[in-house]
Amino acid sequence: MTRRFSTPSVPRALGLRTTVSKLQTTAQGFIDRALAKQKNDLKIIRDADQKHVAELDAQMNRLTQQQKTILAGPGRNTSRAQLVAKIADLKSRRSLLIENYPSHTPISRFWANKSVSL
Repeated sequence: MTRRFSTPSVPRALGLRTTVSKLQTTAQGFIDRALAKQKNDLKIIRDADQKHVAELDAQMNRLTQQQKTILAGPGRNTSRAQLVAKIADLKSRRSLLIENYPSHTPISRFWANKSVSL
């Protein structure tokens, strides 16, 4: 006996539509949950990256300040009066060395005509 294919009956068609509708709703729910999870994962990654950027920015600022300090050179720690006193001490020491060791050529020749001024 051969079976004839005919159009499904109305109740069976409604049942299929209902099943398809339920499947679509369930699938949409799975899709929505998956997208929400991916969105949350991306948010966590973004937050971690932003925190890392803030740390790197702070480190970069420290390095920039260090570089500026190094390029500025050593600061002048002694006052002008202290420098003048130190130079006067060195001049008097030089004079004493020249007086005590007149035959020592490097001292007498090199320092005899030198003068230091600020």
